[in-house]
Amino acid sequence: MEKEKHISIEEDLYVKDLEILIALVVDTMPPQRKKIFEMSRYENIDNDEIAAILNISKKTVENHLNLALKEIKKAIQNEE
Repeated sequence: MEKEKHISIEEDLYVKDLEILIALVVDTMPPQRKKIFEMSRYENIDNDEIAAILNISKKTVENHLNLALKEIKKAIQNEE
C-alpha cells in the first residue's frame, strides 16, 4: 500500500506563494515570451508546434523559454 503524502500548512503556503510569484513574473514578460511560456507550460504544446503556430523558428521558441526560466529562477532566488 502506498503511503499518503501529507503537506504541511507551511509547505502548502510556500507552493502557493511560488505560484503567485511565477504568475507575476510571467505577466511582466515581453508579449511574445509570455505567450511562448504559457503555450509551453500551461497548454503543454511542444516547441515544434509553438514554432509552427507562431510562424517562428524552433530556436526562437527555445531562446524565449530559456530567458523566461532564467527570469523566474532569478525572482525565486531573490525571494529566498
